[in-house]
Amino acid sequence: MSDNDIKETPKFATGFGITWVISPQRLLRFLLLVLFLGAALTLALLPNMFQYAMIAAVPAIVVAIIVLRNVYLGVLFYYLLEFLRPVDFIPALRPLKIVMLTELLTLIAWLFYLIKNHINIKWDNFNNLYIGFIAVMGITVITAMNNRFPFDLTQAMIVNFIIFLIATNVINSKNRLNSLIWLLLSIHAYHALKGIYNFAIVGFVAAGQHTTGKTGSGFIGDENDFALALNTMIPFAYFYFMTYKDRFKKYLCLFFLIIFAGGIVASNSRGGWVGLAAVIVFSIIRSKRKLLSLGIVGVIILAIFLFAPPDFMQQVQSISDTDEGTAQSRINYWKAAVRMYIDNPIIGVGAGNGPIRMPEYVQGFRSSATQWGRTFHGTLPQVLAELGTLGIGLYMLMVIYALRIIMRVRKRAILEDDETMVTIADGLTGAMIGYMVSATFLSTAYYPQLWTLFVFTIILKFLPSTNKLTATAQND
Repeated sequence: MSDNDIKETPKFATGFGITWVISPQRLLRFLLLVLFLGAALTLALLPNMFQYAMIAAVPAIVVAIIVLRNVYLGVLFYYLLEFLRPVDFIPALRPLKIVMLTELLTLIAWLFYLIKNHINIKWDNFNNLYIGFIAVMGITVITAMNNRFPFDLTQAMIVNFIIFLIATNVINSKNRLNSLIWLLLSIHAYHALKGIYNFAIVGFVAAGQHTTGKTGSGFIGDENDFALALNTMIPFAYFYFMTYKDRFKKYLCLFFLIIFAGGIVASNSRGGWVGLAAVIVFSIIRSKRKLLSLGIVGVIILAIFLFAPPDFMQQVQSISDTDEGTAQSRINYWKAAVRMYIDNPIIGVGAGNGPIRMPEYVQGFRSSATQWGRTFHGTLPQVLAELGTLGIGLYMLMVIYALRIIMRVRKRAILEDDETMVTIADGLTGAMIGYMVSATFLSTAYYPQLWTLFVFTIILKFLPSTNKLTATAQND
């Protein structure tokens, strides 16, 4: 008898006159069966919230393995969770801390990636400005009246920077960057459709006005935030539509354009409408195909009439009325921001402390005490008041630096006849315009939109030019 025969010989266990064949494979199946039955019985006895959490744990483990094997997918998962915010419609995911785990796993995967491939970290001068801005926020943890807010915001911004650093090092091709942009387009399409549904089907009404209502939490928690988020995506959809040859992708981008515009109009956000107008004007000016652009504008105008609230024209006309209630209140908040800055000119009152200090500085209301917790209704006033000269200086330098990078990349791409790079650069410029105009009327300093656009900007700068790719291919 050979060794193979000995290894393959089954072992028998006899009981009650029945002979059973025991092999490692069958033993493993039996143990798994017992494990699954035990898990099922345990699951049935748990409250619903824990049942969902246990069910979600399985795909979470799968995702963890995928992220550790491919750090690029970890970056995609991070932005998926950051912008889609699945915990809003699956509350059972909240105890799993899935966002924090994704951030940690992505960082670990990136460190392994660097060590394994002996790769140096790509670092741009923009990163120094970013770190400087975070440092100012960190100092206000000590100086602010309320330390908890600047601590939480600084912690969140540090996480943003870590993901920024990983993404700008890992996303090293136009295909990867396009995939990330398409992911964000798809997520915002979901938000847009939900907003339109709330407006058209649910008939959501807030403060006596028809609107889209709440489509998510955090940075997309109200109609104005919702409109700002869509304004940052419209330019990408527009310029992709203008350049794509693939018909499916082309008309999918047109669909995105229509629902984004419809969502903004249905939001009843006047700041969102102004941002939309700025994006449309920029897109027409930058486009090479003016006639087609005007046709798209016609489609958007049609969407406006389809989704416009009943009091749309009245709301549009009130934008320029500075004596109107909300406009005058906004001016009062801006003036309060200036007063805070004058009293705290170097590093401001502290990140997130503006609303807390509002009663001390705001004027023009019957009782200033009622204004506790009110925001500035403007991003630049917010940064000025909360982070002072250092904060506003670094913030503006980052915006200017990013726009200069985009302009240089676009010029290089035009010279090299790289249509994809030109398209992304145009979409990025339009997105920043849409963001900055919409943010004029909102306190969005710590929202993820602008910081994500900064990620795209540095990725563009690091992408190799077409000439370098051609030279490398010829050498190979």
